[in-house]
Amino acid sequence: TRALGGTLDLTRLIGRLIELTQVHLAADAAGVWLLEREDSELVLCGDTGFKRPESVARVPQAPGRDVLGWIVDRPGPVVVRGLSAAALPEARGWIEAEEFRAFLGVPLVGDAGALGMLGLFRRRRRAFVAADLALAETLCLPAAPAILNARLYAEQLGRAQHTEVLLRAVRTMLGGLDTRTIHDSIVQEASAIAGTSHVALLLLDGASGTLRVAALVGRPLASEAGRPPGERYSAEVARTGQPLVADDTYLGLPVKIRETVLGVLSFTTAAPRRYSAEELAYLGSFADHAAIALDNARLYEDAQRAVSDLQVMQRRVVQGETLRALGELAGGAAHHLNNLLTIVVGRIQLLRRSVTEERVLRPLEIVERAAKDGAEVVRRLQQFAGMRRAPAERIVDLNQIVRDVLELLRPRWQDSTRADGIELPSRASRTKARP
Repeated sequence: TRALGGTLDLTRLIGRLIELTQVHLAADAAGVWLLEREDSELVLCGDTGFKRPESVARVPQAPGRDVLGWIVDRPGPVVVRGLSAAALPEARGWIEAEEFRAFLGVPLVGDAGALGMLGLFRRRRRAFVAADLALAETLCLPAAPAILNARLYAEQLGRAQHTEVLLRAVRTMLGGLDTRTIHDSIVQEASAIAGTSHVALLLLDGASGTLRVAALVGRPLASEAGRPPGERYSAEVARTGQPLVADDTYLGLPVKIRETVLGVLSFTTAAPRRYSAEELAYLGSFADHAAIALDNARLYEDAQRAVSDLQVMQRRVVQGETLRALGELAGGAAHHLNNLLTIVVGRIQLLRRSVTEERVLRPLEIVERAAKDGAEVVRRLQQFAGMRRAPAERIVDLNQIVRDVLELLRPRWQDSTRADGIELPSRASRTKARP
């Protein structure tokens, strides 16, 4: 018990069990087979003295059909002195090649059922006896609990390692926001944690409902028809949103956020491979985190697009405000220039009426033409400013306006009004107007 219970390493434990029983029972060879793959297969986990261990490395568990399956289903050890005619040809050929003459098998049974078996072999013509059976059963009594504890420890250690690898992969996926980089990291990390050389990430086009390859690891495998062998399976995964294992060569996992399928993560192997329930759960968790990474990348792209649109709108607003300010400035300047040019043109026209000398008239015409050109520029400025927008109302002095107009038109009215006896008022009221 101390020899078997002092370690939780399954390989070391089985090695101790084989060494202990081989020495005490004088066996020439010994091996321990444990049930795996949901009790459908016996796997050789440790051996000594075999010439061809690869021949019995994995034995299908068929209760009642071969020696190993028959022993596993028995409640206690058994001695086999010869093979029956119904024995499998593979078992018979291996035993003959090993030159075994006697065999003692001990089932390893735990509280939950059979775990496997211990096999002891002799090549000499010395059979195992009842005392050997009793001793073998005694030596193997603590083996089943010890193997069960070692397996539980290995499973916990494996889960911890898987969790560490998964966290590393998740950190890698979530470490960036560039879509292409995330796609590549997803397939690379998936290939590493699954031990599969052919991994593809297919994204679902919401508009057309079709899948497109976003990233892949390994050269795509081709079927006889020249199309990827998992293409129809991936479409089924995208449609149902459920994992799918097919042909022992394809595994498809939905990449989805809640109930929305974003795509499919497919694993393809050239040789048959079966995934355990633990592996499926582990890879399914990875696919869920991949969906989060893809959704984060999408949100980042949407945010970048929104920021870009906002910057464009901001530039347009700034340009619009700048143009509006320029328009107001131009409008105000044009209004004042127009008033000044009106006075200039009016004064020149009055001077031309009162002057007859050609040497004076010619310069006045030039000045008038220049003033009218300035008025045309003012008109264009008013068009740029919004086509003569009306200025805001303000209080104006009518007296000053009347005086300015009278002064401008004095040559026309001065003589005639005095002859008619008309007197103009000296003051007028103040009022609100648009000058």
